[in-house]
Amino acid sequence: MESLILIGNVLLPLFYFITTFTYAKVFYKQEAWAKKWARPLLSFTLSFHFGEFLLRSLYLKQISITSTAEAASVLVWTIGVTYLYLELRLKIQNTGYFVLVFLFFLTLFASSHLSLKENQLLEEAKGVPFFLHVFFALFGYTCLSLSAIYSFLYLLLFYDLKKNRFTLLYERLPPLEVLGEVNLKAVQLGFLVLSISTFLGILLGRILSKSMAGDAKVWFTFFTLAVYGLEILGYFFFRWSKRKLAILSLTGFFLLLFSFLIVNHLWTDFHAF
Repeated sequence: MESLILIGNVLLPLFYFITTFTYAKVFYKQEAWAKKWARPLLSFTLSFHFGEFLLRSLYLKQISITSTAEAASVLVWTIGVTYLYLELRLKIQNTGYFVLVFLFFLTLFASSHLSLKENQLLEEAKGVPFFLHVFFALFGYTCLSLSAIYSFLYLLLFYDLKKNRFTLLYERLPPLEVLGEVNLKAVQLGFLVLSISTFLGILLGRILSKSMAGDAKVWFTFFTLAVYGLEILGYFFFRWSKRKLAILSLTGFFLLLFSFLIVNHLWTDFHAF
């Protein structure tokens, strides 16, 4: 089983690269074969990814989400599945390339850091509260990652139109209104579930008799939630422009990345995931 997992871990970035390449052909060239095979390739890659995750979890005898690399791998899958749903729902295929580029590089990070050793540091935390905490955190990261990608596309198209440049972005991307709406809906849902995850994390800390007052991850999460909360308030109460809201989404996302990749390793004792 270990050999199968290692082979799967090597093949996974390759499959994401092939899928990303196919979506690139859709965006840049509108090639017929790419339009036909992009969605089936993404579906296959996500199915393979899910199988690799199940195999790894069976081997470790625990759900494989107890380290940063494992969480990143699950995050890739959840973003991919959510994007696939959006593509089917909104009938928009041209944004897939930008999502897949992000997923490919995140998969490279996850695959290069995955370990088949059980994470003993979290032995005491295994249980329903812990996995609910992680589930809601990853769900929140999924929504906010997509909001950042669509905010990035919104700003690219916005500044192109402002300068009267009708480039490939204008031809291929959905209207600004659609990009802005996807950002706002993703931020609202992401803010809600990440807040639930934070509450469950604090509750878990109390159950395990661990003080969260000095945990940098907790304070950084509060700061990140404040940025997204400000964006939501700006939309509903101050009628801020969608350009400003997109900038706030990207700001919050960079804070999330910093927390996920840096704070987890350097400035927290409890959060190893």
